[in-house]
Amino acid sequence: MRVEKREKRVKWAPVFAADSSVLGADIGHGGSLGLTERWQGFAIRDVTEWSSEAPRTIHITLGICPTPLALQVRKFKPSPGDITFRSWRDGNVEKRVELAPYALVNVRQTALKFHEYLNLNTMKTLEMAIRDTNHDDLVLETLQWAKRQCQNLKPDEWQFLVDALRLWVAIRLLAPQKGYSLPQFVEELQFGANVLLAYWHYYRTDEDPLEVDCLDRHRSRLMDLTAEQFTFIQKSCKKLRETRELFRDMTNWDDPLYWVCRMFDQKWEGLRFAKLDVLIQ
Repeated sequence: MRVEKREKRVKWAPVFAADSSVLGADIGHGGSLGLTERWQGFAIRDVTEWSSEAPRTIHITLGICPTPLALQVRKFKPSPGDITFRSWRDGNVEKRVELAPYALVNVRQTALKFHEYLNLNTMKTLEMAIRDTNHDDLVLETLQWAKRQCQNLKPDEWQFLVDALRLWVAIRLLAPQKGYSLPQFVEELQFGANVLLAYWHYYRTDEDPLEVDCLDRHRSRLMDLTAEQFTFIQKSCKKLRETRELFRDMTNWDDPLYWVCRMFDQKWEGLRFAKLDVLIQ
């Protein structure tokens, strides 16, 4: 459904209507993963039925940080309903491999250690990402700017940027390298992304944010930027304009720039999801 919004200077512009709110959008998993029937939900609980084996310390690395993440685990006694295997489908054949039943010794202590790990290794992860030649040029240059800005910002601005980088590192540590499980959940996330995009485009001005080349730096909202910063913004916008054209008639949810480009569509419309059968437009 289309509605009209009255703007200043008697200007009319189309906006989008949706039945969903930002607060109702799914942007995270809110239920159990179904790996055990001992309890439901995401409440933090420790396993108590251990085998006689002593705790072990394992070190995990995903190739994104030079420092491994240390975890204390212990072998537990499986209960009915515990999932202690990995399964997948090869064509029409389901295959399975059994896993040794290990669990975290103390979930809360592990969470504290994880926060400590992020604090100590966020910049190391950023520097390692900058050295990764597989990144898109725009992503690489953005990471380089993030590192540079960490050295030049005011304390409150620095803290905001570092918190964003810590979140970025945490997501990289928890996300799979490619593909995904829980397809229904992923569909709900994609629908939630469309809800956020709908609100973004509602409040966005008619001016195309990517047309920075047309702006006078000294008479625009970018007047506080240095010449070097303004040049970086110009280059980024040029790259995004090119990428936006590439994705105009192509859907690639796995590309890190796909959803970024959706933020700058001039005539954005929501995406239809076959299984959810919903449409924002």
